[in-house]
Amino acid sequence: MKDYWKHFANDYWTNKLCWKVQKAKNYDKKSIRQWCHLLKITKNFLSNNVPEDREKYLKFCKSKKEESFFINKTIQTQLYLTCKAVEEDAFELQRGISKKKYKKRYGIIEDFKKGFDFDQIFKKYEKNIITDLNANARNAFKWWKDWGYASIVKSKDKEYLFITEIGNDACKKYDNDGACLAIFREQIKKYQLPFSLEDDKKKIPIDTRIKPYYAIVEIILSLREKYISKNEYILFANTLQNHEKKNIKQVSEKIEKYRELDQDKQQEIFNYIKYKDPETRKSSKSGRTLSTVEENSLKSIQAFITDSGDLFHSEKEKFFIPSKNINKAKEIIEKFHAKPALQYHNFENIYEYNKAIGKRNYENIFEIVKRNYLDIGIKETNYKGLDKKDFQEIEKDWLLERHLQTYYEQNLEEIDKKLNTKLEIKERKGSTIRKTKEFDTFDVGEIDLLCRDKITNKYYVIEIKRDEADGKTLGQLLQYMGWVHKEFKEIPNGVIICRHVSSQYNFAENFFSIQTKNSIRIQTIFHNFSNNNLPSVKKFDTNV
Repeated sequence: MKDYWKHFANDYWTNKLCWKVQKAKNYDKKSIRQWCHLLKITKNFLSNNVPEDREKYLKFCKSKKEESFFINKTIQTQLYLTCKAVEEDAFELQRGISKKKYKKRYGIIEDFKKGFDFDQIFKKYEKNIITDLNANARNAFKWWKDWGYASIVKSKDKEYLFITEIGNDACKKYDNDGACLAIFREQIKKYQLPFSLEDDKKKIPIDTRIKPYYAIVEIILSLREKYISKNEYILFANTLQNHEKKNIKQVSEKIEKYRELDQDKQQEIFNYIKYKDPETRKSSKSGRTLSTVEENSLKSIQAFITDSGDLFHSEKEKFFIPSKNINKAKEIIEKFHAKPALQYHNFENIYEYNKAIGKRNYENIFEIVKRNYLDIGIKETNYKGLDKKDFQEIEKDWLLERHLQTYYEQNLEEIDKKLNTKLEIKERKGSTIRKTKEFDTFDVGEIDLLCRDKITNKYYVIEIKRDEADGKTLGQLLQYMGWVHKEFKEIPNGVIICRHVSSQYNFAENFFSIQTKNSIRIQTIFHNFSNNNLPSVKKFDTNV
């Protein structure tokens, strides 16, 4: 074997990043619909949307009334999801090798149907049997997180399930294979590695940001023959760390050299890496083996190529972009590179990653800056491709929005004067995700301020707009009010704070008032703040 390939093989495990997706059994449309169905089931029993499911879940956990989407103990939640999913035929109970273990797993499902609670099941069956049965539920939580449908939000000693806009869309379409696949194909294009650099800043360079779908397309377009094989994916594409032209070129050059070798020589390189694997793994403690990389790669190929849409064609472990799709592929890449700030960026944590890719309007640059704005003096290199003037306008809008939010948090008396109330802010118990006090429903979005009147105990849902309130604003407010009604069994008042309202808003608000005969109150408070006239706040922290 030539020295060139020996050096390549020796360096193979030094790469800090190796593409990896959730190891679901399959990424076909049936499996994708299954994960959506499981999310629908989970939403029903963790929220108050289906009261009978909620009551059954709380009874199973032997818990009193709790906040929606609050997970008391993960193992109980996983077991309930598993049993409920089998009961609803969302997936079949796996038989496995051991008939004895299968009989016990089957027994748990039957006892669940009889009304056994968790304590009764836990006393009757070994913990390892329950843990084994919960595997599908554990995989579901990981799958939702990776693809931007939902994730577990940890806050001190509490855990919540946060469902994104995309996750909610998937719940509505859970019984439609085609619709679930269409949603997933859009999520494929948003998927980014790594999600967060916060825990590994020293090991992973700050410029390590890769979107596998686009990287695969770029690599194939750079090759003389427009395809990539399974082994080429494992050996070369799988470790690409960013979309710089020089790095794409390096990968394509290695693939071209590899293709010059006969099949025996190619296999020799593969075997050599496999042979070096135990020694390198022992010294680096990477935890990776060639077999696990191969397994992850096969799942990645299935997700990013075979189930990503109609761009690719596969034949004998080779994945082509047919000549009829070349122009389409080039357009995809041109759009991707036109404004990279819209495509990939750093995330502060998994919550922010899910919040970003879980949005329908993913390419909203204001939302991206809002969620990843770690420093007012941020380096422009982090937002390559974004016009400086545009960035400065976004910066001003961001400051106004955050100042307004903080101002009204600190000056509730300004609202009290208008409404004749004595308000106090309600917060999620133990919530420390954001430094401002939005109330995250973990279902229909974040309420800017959820307050309760100390005098009347009436809830107030407050939506704050930096500029105009339009018809969509009213719809958003009613959505939040509906959630509060479900959650707390009370009809809340609605408040919109804005600079001015549109004619569409006036039409909608007047009609709503007439139809409800003012039994549900929605009030408007006007402010005169602007980008050039920011409200004064105490100890305003830009790092939120």
